[in-house]
Amino acid sequence: MSGAVKDAITGGLNPIDAETDRTQRTGYREAPTQWTSMHKFVAEQNISRFVDQFQIAHGPHTRQTLQKLLLEEENRFGFNSEQLDKIQQWIKECRGRIGQHERLVNKARINGHDVAASERVLNNLVELQEIFWSYHQVVLEAVNRSKL
Repeated sequence: MSGAVKDAITGGLNPIDAETDRTQRTGYREAPTQWTSMHKFVAEQNISRFVDQFQIAHGPHTRQTLQKLLLEEENRFGFNSEQLDKIQQWIKECRGRIGQHERLVNKARINGHDVAASERVLNNLVELQEIFWSYHQVVLEAVNRSKL
């Protein structure tokens, strides 16, 4: 896992310290039970929006900002089994988008079209999938440690 990605996920702390820090700041270890369906819906929509924006982001600074916002929103759900399931769904979604985009890029290349912009989107999708994989590892570590 990239150190930069792990630091973005945990704020430079190990998963347990990150969880403790989040608990101290918010007062919640798991996702807040006071969250209404609307809070969850808004958080999930924010995540979807950040994923879509990351996909077409042009510069590294924009992607870094979107990554930070995405991970902050993901962290609101806590480090638990339910969150692992959601992350696995995002990994699967990224894999599907990558496959679809690879086919489109290859078809455009064969037809003689300029594919520079499409390849940038494809690279962003691969980077996004790596972010979710790294985040999955962090949440998995926290879940496993909490079972001890």
